[in-house]
Amino acid sequence: MHKGLLCCHSPFFKAAFTVPYKEASDGILVLEDESHRVFSLFNHWAYDPTILRYLKPLALIGLYAFAEE
Repeated sequence: MHKGLLCCHSPFFKAAFTVPYKEASDGILVLEDESHRVFSLFNHWAYDPTILRYLKPLALIGLYAFAEE
């Protein structure tokens, strides 16, 4: 996923990629504790926000929590 898009939609990713840490210089952030499903939803949402109308409430909560971490 494009770093700029991640940073635009999530304060967590913006901070991770703009501070002087390894992730910022590498452009790689490993998310060991996140589910593939939630990241996939985030990826789809970032490129097509209309996906929100098709998601169930629990999926929306997971997506929100992921973006805000």
